[in-house]
Amino acid sequence: MSDTRLLTVKDASQYLGIPEWTLRGKIRLREIPFVKLGSGKKGAGVF
Repeated sequence: MSDTRLLTVKDASQYLGIPEWTLRGKIRLREIPFVKLGSGKKGAGVF
């Protein structure tokens, strides 16, 4: 069984040691894989 862990943008940025806005930029440029949960602008992005 896979040991996959999903993180929020906040948690992932803390784990990587980078600001949230930097992580969001990398997501927008598709440099980091992500899964969007929910719909609309308030959907939670997880990694």
